[in-house]
Amino acid sequence: KKSKLNMNNDFYDAQMNRVSIASVQQVNDLAFYRRGNRWVDSRLVNQKQDAEPQRVVQFGSDEFKQLASRLAQKNRQGSVALRGEVMLEVDGESILIRE
Repeated sequence: KKSKLNMNNDFYDAQMNRVSIASVQQVNDLAFYRRGNRWVDSRLVNQKQDAEPQRVVQFGSDEFKQLASRLAQKNRQGSVALRGEVMLEVDGESILIRE
């Protein structure tokens, strides 16, 4: 079985129409779902939509750089490349990255 990376996040439906989904993105080994202006790690989607993160990190801050380095060690650095707010789980902790 061969597989390929689906950069456009699209597929063909039963009528052979091309369908593209912009509210779901796969990044590294994770899936993210769009909720308003926020991308949510699929491991956190069962939380209430207005659930507060355990920690908030400002994009570009020293704390952000440490987080990005920590993610890179697990080959998940792409998780911080999504535009807008990103809520992800890192070592059991929910973290919101704000722009």
